[in-house]
Amino acid sequence: YRVESERRALQADATDMPTNLASLEMNAVISPFTAVDIPRVSQLTNKSNQFNLTTVRRTESEIRALMESPSHRCFTVRLSDRFGDHGLVVVVIGRVDATTTPRSFHIDTWLMSCRVLKRQVEEVTLNEIFRLATEAGCEEVIGVYRPTAKNAMVAGLLPNFQFEESSASADERRYRRAATSYVATETKIHATRPSRENS
Repeated sequence: YRVESERRALQADATDMPTNLASLEMNAVISPFTAVDIPRVSQLTNKSNQFNLTTVRRTESEIRALMESPSHRCFTVRLSDRFGDHGLVVVVIGRVDATTTPRSFHIDTWLMSCRVLKRQVEEVTLNEIFRLATEAGCEEVIGVYRPTAKNAMVAGLLPNFQFEESSASADERRYRRAATSYVATETKIHATRPSRENS
């Protein structure tokens, strides 16, 4: 609570949002799922309700299978700042579909801790989604929002990032955005990947 109050005090003193974000000195580590992550990732898929596009629940064995699947791209984001470590705050599971034309990257799961809202973690996450999609030769990214009683906060997430609605029903709304024209968003977060992925 003390650390969070210090963060808020800094935010109150900042003259604008970019200045505030820069002053936090945020660092993000983007990493493929690891064996150590499996229990925590499974727990988050089962407990995260608010910032969760699809609320797909997964067991540890299912997470392990996704890690080994050649058609899936799974990653986490950990965030720290000048005040401390937020830990694992983002889980993304994506699926490459090479059977469609155009070749597509499907966002199966995108969940995030509400503690880091409005700190550009969403932008960092989207940059990584499109990086992986492009790396896999996908021409478009497809996202789905499935409304629940608790996840209304992400109803406009994909449209806010220039995804176009392709279909809608009472159960879900589907969106798409071209991957070939995506330009990574600059943020105030210093993002790194494990050495084996660094270019």
